This record gives sequence, structure tokens and C-alpha cells, in this order.
Amino acid sequence: MGSVIDFTQCPQCGYEKAYYDYYYKSGERFTICTRCGYYHAIQLVKDSDEIEYVTEERICIAATQATMKNNPTKILGGVKTKKEMREFRKSVKKDRETIAIAELRYKKDDEWIIEDVLTGEIRLFDDVL
Repeated sequence: MGSVIDFTQCPQCGYEKAYYDYYYKSGERFTICTRCGYYHAIQLVKDSDEIEYVTEERICIAATQATMKNNPTKILGGVKTKKEMREFRKSVKKDRETIAIAELRYKKDDEWIIEDVLTGEIRLFDDVL
């Protein structure tokens, strides 16, 4: 399958470097914002003889990013509630021996920040990227 990856503006937070992945052979499209966790997908679903497109959208309050020590691939995600944020922090602390990077990215007091869940360090999002 061929795809074109580009940046687009996030419809939730306005960040201009949200990932946009378009699979031109299937027509599938994905938007993922690494600042706020917004996710939008139009996916092709095959069910026996029927083929249809399914749309999924997740409005999040924070983005998550993690990298495992034995695998350099970034795992991107989003959380929709403060409870999910607490669960992410708890999960990282439980598995901290296997995690190289674990971040929460969210808006606090009108500024976008990155919280390093492993160290507790907080820095401004726009200063880092």
C-alpha cells in the first residue's frame, strides 16, 4: 500500500504539525496530533462481501508518547479524561524499567507543556519542538 505523509493543522488545538497520513490506493486517511492527542481516521473495513469506510474521531485532553528501551518506535496516543492521564502515569511508573521515554502533552494555564512522566520534569511544548 502506498501512502503520503504530511503535516496538517490540528482541528482541535490548531497545531500546524499534526501528522496526516493518506493511503492513496485505498483512500484511507489518518490525522494524529502529537500536541493534544486528537485522532481522526477514515478506514476501509471489509466485512465478508461488503467494503465500507468507517470514520473514527477522538477528542482528547492530552497526547501521550512513549518509547520502549528495546524498541525505538514511538507509540503515540491520546487520553480523553483526567482519569486516563492518572492511569497512564501509573502504568509508566509500574513499567519504568522497560520504558525509555514517556510523556504527557497538554494545555495548562494557556500554555502547551510536555510532562516527562519518568522524571516529573515539565517544559514548554513550543520551546522543545
